[in-house]
Amino acid sequence: MGIALKPRRYCPTIRVLVTFAAFLAVAEPSAAQTNRSEFKSTTREAALAYQRFIEDGARFNSLGDLRNAEAAYRRAVVTCQSHYGENASLCGNALNRLGLEMSNQGRFEDADNVFGTANILAQNSASPFDIPRYLVYRAMDTSNRENFDRARLLILTANKRYSVLIKAAINATGSGEVDAKQRLNSI
Repeated sequence: MGIALKPRRYCPTIRVLVTFAAFLAVAEPSAAQTNRSEFKSTTREAALAYQRFIEDGARFNSLGDLRNAEAAYRRAVVTCQSHYGENASLCGNALNRLGLEMSNQGRFEDADNVFGTANILAQNSASPFDIPRYLVYRAMDTSNRENFDRARLLILTANKRYSVLIKAAINATGSGEVDAKQRLNSI
């Protein structure tokens, strides 16, 4: 038996979140892409388990099964923390997803606690993509709370940060899109 939720309302300006969510799916780190030195002593099985839990959570979420989505994201957090450490930047990704899942269920206090930890990890991360990624998730959370002006500000800030990173990567390579993608993957 699921939780009865009111339909999510997004203001037209916040519809841009859909675009960022699509970008996020491409830009999110996998265990193999994130700060490799952080994962030297871990096993391939742990990375695969983490990725499987993230994918399961996304699948359950797309089916509207919020309870199982939350459980999958919780397993991803536990797997990440136990294998990579509580301060691993990769754990921030799972925490962002878990926080948004709680927000989708209207559990805003729980979401705030999870997002607080995700924010600390993003601020301390070696990856410049973790802060704008956190901002995108927080914008969706803020939109769930129907604070559309704040959500718009968060998404614009994330967009500005992503734009700076992408331009820097393209300028650093000086030779076009393929090299820029390789540079972005190495950051």
